[in-house]
Amino acid sequence: MAARTKTDTQARKTSLRAVGGQIQSNRNNMPGHAKLMTEDGDNGRYVRHALTAMDLPPIDISDPAQVEQRIREYFQYCEEQDCRPGFVALANWIGIDRTTLNSWKRGEYRNTTHSHIIKKAVSLLEGIWEELMAEGRINPVVGIWMGKQYYQQSDRQELAITQDHEVRPALTVDEICKNLPEIDESLYLDADASSYDEGA
Repeated sequence: MAARTKTDTQARKTSLRAVGGQIQSNRNNMPGHAKLMTEDGDNGRYVRHALTAMDLPPIDISDPAQVEQRIREYFQYCEEQDCRPGFVALANWIGIDRTTLNSWKRGEYRNTTHSHIIKKAVSLLEGIWEELMAEGRINPVVGIWMGKQYYQQSDRQELAITQDHEVRPALTVDEICKNLPEIDESLYLDADASSYDEGA
């Protein structure tokens, strides 16, 4: 085998880098590839949206009218800013965390006053999520995670078990004995027989 020269090694490295760069470029251009797909200014926009929620004056969260008004303001903001509404962001706008939002939605707390309002808002979010998923605008893996995390979606397989025969009641000991085959007693060995040889 011929020894590699320094020039050969450099050429090989350059070639491998070019192939690697092409593979990475192809990956980055694949729709739905798990890559952080941000453009210049995106991160600043996300932070501005978060700070808007943080800078809102607090509301009386025990008052369902104020909660409903804040939810309306949130959806109007998303429309005006052309940003995608989200579950956690909705909670932030109300001034609560996502656990509390879920608790209200399930009716575990403030059932008679807040549950119906939150269910309606979350249903709107779920409708938007569903539309985005159907149009392929969300990475499927992320979309499925969001469905399970926020909208109680689940992967489930249902199995139908059928019996092709009738289940019979358990047999008694007498019935079991009656069904046993006859035993040929000539097959038994007689330990006391004179033909039995201990030394054999």
